[in-house]
Amino acid sequence: MTHTIRPIAALLAVLALGLTGCGTVGPAAGPSAGDGLPATAAALRLGLTGLVDSGALVGGEAVLRDGNGAEDVTAGLGDRETGTPYPMGAHSRIASVTKMFTASIVLQLVHEGTLRLDGPVGGYLTGLPHGEGVDPGRITVRQLLRHQSGLPELPDDADPARAYTPRELLALTDALPAQFPPGERMVYTNTNYVLAGVLIEQVTGHAYADELARRITGPLGLSGTRFPKPGERALPGPAPRGYQDGVDVTEQEPSALYSSGGIVSTAADLNRFLTALLDGEVVPAPLLDAMRETVPMPDVPGVGYGLGLMRLPVSCGKTVWGQAGDVPGFQTMTATDGERSVSLLFNQGPGEKLGPGQLLGLVGTALC
Repeated sequence: MTHTIRPIAALLAVLALGLTGCGTVGPAAGPSAGDGLPATAAALRLGLTGLVDSGALVGGEAVLRDGNGAEDVTAGLGDRETGTPYPMGAHSRIASVTKMFTASIVLQLVHEGTLRLDGPVGGYLTGLPHGEGVDPGRITVRQLLRHQSGLPELPDDADPARAYTPRELLALTDALPAQFPPGERMVYTNTNYVLAGVLIEQVTGHAYADELARRITGPLGLSGTRFPKPGERALPGPAPRGYQDGVDVTEQEPSALYSSGGIVSTAADLNRFLTALLDGEVVPAPLLDAMRETVPMPDVPGVGYGLGLMRLPVSCGKTVWGQAGDVPGFQTMTATDGERSVSLLFNQGPGEKLGPGQLLGLVGTALC
């Protein structure tokens, strides 16, 4: 289980190093963002191609967007067996980037008065995790979204071949103790966002997928974004195959990720969503401000975590907001400086030759 929805602390630790070297990490260094969208897109293409040629990357896509338009570049293979190029407009598993969507839905419910940001989660839900030291009556919605709840992480002893309900996922933590008292510190924990999804379903009376469609993907026209049903293990086309240590791991059980990491999307949709979010189209300004109130991430200097949103300072003097995620076979990053956004999708997972430093080099090329 943890191999599928694992914390991204290691990714984020290198992410901090990559961003502080904005535009200089890996083969993506080239024209700066000030050189115009086409020139920057050309530099991104060179960076992707360099990673493919070096054997570090199977294939990937980068979509760059600003107020004047968008550029879409791809490189490498989408399918090693057939030699098919990486498809443009590909669907991919976006892993923990899902957390931005989940947090946004919760904040809309706060705006509507259905939830209170500093209200106890236990006041809205029953049948919550009840391991030693776990007290849902002391965990606030804000602490849940900012990974300050102290809830235990999902264990790795679940059956990867079966579908789980959200409540069954939470029940896997029943025998586990709290990591710390609520609010004491921040520890990135996927359980928080599984519980956030259950919270959405409980207070709305609707499935998470339905609320996602009604509140976000429908209004924003995100036609390439979906929340797969349990048992829906294949990706919709166009899509690449996903590789982990050279093995094709494309088909995966989405219910093990749920609202912590289960969304499938495209790079163009991620750019549209992140831009809309920062422009105040998704949650109103006061709650967007709350979303950007961050706490330091342990062992990740300079990176802050807000309510489903990460602050990523860069050496070129900009503040970058976004999210990153990975599951076996896929890595995703989306980021914006408020004027330009970039989303990167790769069809290989963590642990291979490609590291977050190279990925952040591409982000630096796009935004610095």
